[in-house]
Amino acid sequence: GLLNDDRVRLLSITLDPARDTPEALREYMKAYDADPAHWTFLTGPREQVEKVHAAWGMWAKPAANGQFDHPSRVFLVDGRGRVREIYNLDFFKPGWVLEDVQSLLKEAAGGPEK
Repeated sequence: GLLNDDRVRLLSITLDPARDTPEALREYMKAYDADPAHWTFLTGPREQVEKVHAAWGMWAKPAANGQFDHPSRVFLVDGRGRVREIYNLDFFKPGWVLEDVQSLLKEAAGGPEK
């Protein structure tokens, strides 16, 4: 229910702008039943994507299997654009993320923090 009132948004940024065209990302969204009302997928020219990766401390390099080697991270960003947590997907616990998101929502509403 966190997405119902648009207080929480999901954003994915391509690691492979050459293959991740807007159409390819739309197909990906369909395949994973991602609701575009709450989840945005971004791509763009390689140079711009690389600048975004660098600004977020991310990187991607071609791997032998034709995919990309990259850190597996999820960033929790508050309503003011501040990174509040970075989750490594190797140790990802959805319950922890839910608690952190609920805490940020309470904070944004002026309520007590956990």
